[in-house]
Amino acid sequence: MMFVMWVVMMIAMMTPTATPMILLFAAINRKRRERDAPYIPTAFFLGGYLAAWVGFSAAATLRFTVNFSEKAESRNGIAIADTTGSGFTCSLEYRDSQAR
Repeated sequence: MMFVMWVVMMIAMMTPTATPMILLFAAINRKRRERDAPYIPTAFFLGGYLAAWVGFSAAATLRFTVNFSEKAESRNGIAIADTTGSGFTCSLEYRDSQAR
């Protein structure tokens, strides 16, 4: 379910930011078709772009799953996993006031 969430979020957020490049690619291909030059369909370009983000979604899901399962085993603490792709994790440990 988390993977689906990542994929939907990536498509919803990253496709609009790539729209100018996709439209430019389509315009260039349109001119190439008019000259009977070889071209790559815009759908392939968009498909490759989305495939890269689906791959990132899979990696982010795997990273979160690994971090979460490692932190869930922490003995007396609350674990917060940072899954932004930066590679950092933060763990807040509850410490008994008598242990000081």
